[in-house]
Amino acid sequence: MPETTTQTQDRAWDSQSQSLVSAGKKSGERRRDPRFGVDDMAILSVLEPHSSDPVEIRVLDISTNGAKLHVPEAVLPGTMVRVQGKNYSIVAETRYCIRLEGGFHIGVEIEEYSLMHEGAAPLAV
Repeated sequence: MPETTTQTQDRAWDSQSQSLVSAGKKSGERRRDPRFGVDDMAILSVLEPHSSDPVEIRVLDISTNGAKLHVPEAVLPGTMVRVQGKNYSIVAETRYCIRLEGGFHIGVEIEEYSLMHEGAAPLAV
């Protein structure tokens, strides 16, 4: 029986995810700055290309230049996103997207970072 489009996409994601994981293990740590583990709720909005509604995500780790996020849907590398946390907002470019059970992990390179002032309300989904 021929493979469906969804099965083909799933196989492609699995292959890409495995390649990224393998490359990371072979090359060792390549980050410029240390990452700090966090487990914060945030809101992700796709900026370019424009997407639908913002979604709730989890920020898993963060550094001066990047972050790892757990998101419910795939975000392709090269996609510009805004992450709105409790007291900060970042604009970043997606560098990788790895499919996992229950969602995706994406790595982003931070281009802009701003702190919210006291009393400012975070974005809601």
